[in-house]
Amino acid sequence: MVRRFAFLFVFALWPAAAVGQAPAWDEAMAAGEAAFAAMDLAEARKGFEAALEAAEGFAPGDPRLGLTLADLGTVLNGLGDYAAAEPLFERALTIWEKSPPESELHRATALHGLAGVHYARGEIEVAEPLLKRALAIREKALAAEHPAVLQTRKSLATLKRAKGRQGQATPKAQSVAKPAETAPSPASASKPSGYAIHLASLRTVAGAERQWAELQAAFPALLGGLPVALAPADLGERGVFQRVLAGSFARRAEARDLCARLEAKNQYCTVVRR
Repeated sequence: MVRRFAFLFVFALWPAAAVGQAPAWDEAMAAGEAAFAAMDLAEARKGFEAALEAAEGFAPGDPRLGLTLADLGTVLNGLGDYAAAEPLFERALTIWEKSPPESELHRATALHGLAGVHYARGEIEVAEPLLKRALAIREKALAAEHPAVLQTRKSLATLKRAKGRQGQATPKAQSVAKPAETAPSPASASKPSGYAIHLASLRTVAGAERQWAELQAAFPALLGGLPVALAPADLGERGVFQRVLAGSFARRAEARDLCARLEAKNQYCTVVRR
């Protein structure tokens, strides 16, 4: 697996001066990875943010810093916080571009992550060359049927389909009532029109629909009358996830108030732009 290789590679390049900080970074990264594997993006964010805090104490070019930046960027992309994810991927890419040739697969991860951010914004022309660079690196370094290669090809195919439809009017997100058989189009590149609340991210449309039904049953007074949509998030080699977005609020304060009430009931919730 690429992730396992990443950790082995990073351990091999640990600077001796940073050994004292390693346990905190190691534990936080493990917590983030475990939460991500369980698709608990809120907890994964906490783990990777703690890891980044430790990694900021390493040398500027330390490979662990690049790995942490990319992982946190991936989680933020999944949560729909593109403004925060983009600079993390850019920093990671800067680190990996200055690293030895052995770090090329890490560079591909950062490129794919950055492409995912632009794809979600509807910036197809920006995302496409980044994704092509990531695919070229992975095809050179990995077997043709490696999961990372297959996922990058799939993402590129989805992007090209979206590019072909870009001249037509497309919905900002996929309606739960009418799921598409193929990956949904990214949000339009036009200015955002209000806010929604992000409640969960699932690997499939069916899983996201089930989760929404369960959330409505659990919180009928808060979610019962809200419109819902699914929005895709390309998380690189981890695949494309469906984000469950509920509501359409003109003001952030309205969405934030609903999130606060859901959080008081131990339900993950964050405000995103539509």
